[in-house]
Amino acid sequence: MMIEKLCALAGIAPPQEPASPARRKFRDDFPFLRDSDCPPELKILAADKITAHDRYIRAHERLFDCTTLDECYTTAREAIEHFLENRAIFQELDYYREHGTILGKHRIFEHLQRRRQLRELDIIDLVAEQRRLRSAIWRINDEIKKGTKPHLQIEREQRRHQKEVLLADVEKLIDAYTNAHTTTRTK
Repeated sequence: MMIEKLCALAGIAPPQEPASPARRKFRDDFPFLRDSDCPPELKILAADKITAHDRYIRAHERLFDCTTLDECYTTAREAIEHFLENRAIFQELDYYREHGTILGKHRIFEHLQRRRQLRELDIIDLVAEQRRLRSAIWRINDEIKKGTKPHLQIEREQRRHQKEVLLADVEKLIDAYTNAHTTTRTK
């Protein structure tokens, strides 16, 4: 309002605000996601990309409301983490758009491969894997609790989350095996 008043007093036209550029649409950038032959891993990444972008935007907005250094550090770390996740997903999608093949550097590919391997295990190997994963989670929690090497905190939390997801998968497979054999015996 002040600029408009000053311009009117000076007898000049107020400056025009530059038009904001049109935002590109995700579905227009990656039309192959609609194709029936699109690898399911890329569709999972597309959903994860939307989530990572949304979380980055929210964390970035919260940065301006921080009142303590700890809160600022935590919020900035969260914003950076989600930004990097978003970029890693873009790298995979861009590569597929350009080359028609999967790059495979994102950690989801290793995780999905591991899940496929779990489904092929028999019950004895599943129980051994359950023990191994519980032990690994305990060790990671111990490392986090000790607080040594704080620069590895994010990586440790990601490793723990991956192990917890795999453990949940193993436990579901064990439950499915147990329920299938219990049902068979009662018939």
